[in-house]
Amino acid sequence: MLVFGANGFLGKRIVSHFRSKGHDVLSASHKGGADFHFDLNSACFDFFPEIAGLVRYGIICNSITNIDRCKRERSSTWSFNVTDTIRLVRIMREYGITPVFFSSDLVFDGEGGNYREEDVRRPTTEYGLQKKAVEDFIMSNCDEFLVLRMSKLYSPAEDDTSPIRNIIESFAGSRPVKCADDQFICPTLAEDIPSVLEILIGRSMTGVFHLSAVNSFTRYEMGKRVAGFFGFPAELVERCSISDFDFAEKRPLNNTLNSVRVRERTGFKFTELESGLALMSELNMKGVPGCVAR
Repeated sequence: MLVFGANGFLGKRIVSHFRSKGHDVLSASHKGGADFHFDLNSACFDFFPEIAGLVRYGIICNSITNIDRCKRERSSTWSFNVTDTIRLVRIMREYGITPVFFSSDLVFDGEGGNYREEDVRRPTTEYGLQKKAVEDFIMSNCDEFLVLRMSKLYSPAEDDTSPIRNIIESFAGSRPVKCADDQFICPTLAEDIPSVLEILIGRSMTGVFHLSAVNSFTRYEMGKRVAGFFGFPAELVERCSISDFDFAEKRPLNNTLNSVRVRERTGFKFTELESGLALMSELNMKGVPGCVAR
């Protein structure tokens, strides 16, 4: 396989996981240290002849994920997230490489939640529209593919910038955190994603799958759980509405994903929140003053 965006948050986890299991993995990134230098918006694909016949899967981890930036800089982010990504998929097709595209729960409108893979996609954010556009192209033009939709990711590693880590660090500094009681999320351990991907690829599965933890919470409930787990004062969790935040565009309320399909077909069990918090405590949250798991 060849991982594009191999030095990013998700890409480097995929590369590390597959290499640790003895799989042949090539990496491509605009940063140093990868097997191939690759900048998605440069349209430079000159290394593809070198990998002809060697690579079966192309793992696309390149993406501008900042939701507000996609709204404010629609033209440039559409060029990167959609136009350039579709160009990459076209090249993959020419070389017989199966695309694996990481998408988002934001392809849904957030009015119902618990979305299944076949549910109607009505994105309400620019970022969601961009992800849907690439999904549409892949599903219409590729015989074999994987489209993998994800929810909010977090990690015990130091490069994590998730809401969970931000909450923990704020609580450790005795700073209260406003947590919306009207938006639901499925916090999913980032390290689970390469593991379930390995099963999907190993069994030559294709199609659309939701990669998401089973349990969903409001952000307020999640804040309460984090406070309780680490023994922080409950009053540090301040109830609010998601509409209280000054976002560039309105956020959907419930984009939670139903991951029954992937769990039934792979037998994979996603890490529950408390177990993920325990990992964060064991690995590097011990150095945060006042952060002690109960």
